[in-house]
Amino acid sequence: MPKKLPKGVRQICFREKTGFWGNSEQICGCGNRAYEDKAGRFYGIRVLQSDSRDAEENLSVEEELTEQAERGVLCLLFWQNEDCVVIGRHQDPEAECCLDAAESMGIQIVRRRTGGGAVFQDPGNLNVSFIAYADSLDEAICEEILLKALEKCGVDACKTGRNDLVLKDAGPEISGMKTVESVKEEEDFRREESSGEGGKFSGSASRETPEGIFLFHATLMFDVDLDRMTAVLNASPAKLARHRIASVRSRVTNLCDRYPDLKMETVMGAIISEGAEMLTDAK
Repeated sequence: MPKKLPKGVRQICFREKTGFWGNSEQICGCGNRAYEDKAGRFYGIRVLQSDSRDAEENLSVEEELTEQAERGVLCLLFWQNEDCVVIGRHQDPEAECCLDAAESMGIQIVRRRTGGGAVFQDPGNLNVSFIAYADSLDEAICEEILLKALEKCGVDACKTGRNDLVLKDAGPEISGMKTVESVKEEEDFRREESSGEGGKFSGSASRETPEGIFLFHATLMFDVDLDRMTAVLNASPAKLARHRIASVRSRVTNLCDRYPDLKMETVMGAIISEGAEMLTDAK
């Protein structure tokens, strides 16, 4: 157990060898599989949720939980923000955002400690953070958990590029074509031959601390206000041209547009359940 849960954070459930504690039955039914207490494996999964909707507070909570990571325990943190733009560690706010529009609309701009691009968030977006020692967790495991959880919920999705999840049926197929420029700029970029409706609903970023703690966080767009997103985010013309996409908005979609009956709570439960299934044998 962390020394003290950050203010505004509540524990949904904790699972170890003898089962679950808390209100886990409200959102998942993961069974009673035992966890082994040894290096590279988990003996427990702690599921937390932040009641704050302030982006700066939630990023601080995430950092505090990262500092308090427990050996052998995966921490899952679910959180939502009021309207904000979260920029990457090295990004220039003036280049990524229309600052005048953000100010006039009351949209908060905050910086996270991971890399990656700028993202617009509102209560229609769900954030999920995975926190554990790096010898038990990595980016590929987290992405697999998300994709398998979404599959359990009937969402047909796949990974593309470095850190995006997209709907498989969102228009033209994603090819494996690479260019010299894309390899140089994005290392493993896969060109999306897109025109019209987009399919991206999730982005992610990660980092490892000097103490060997791994943090991975991802966004899941359920019902984000795309008009406000478009008004506040600036897009690189070169990047959009490279992707053959007309605008930021044309690249993304809300899950509720394709799956109107899908609920956040259902996906949360599936993520917890899939994490419990997979991470017993992680690495």
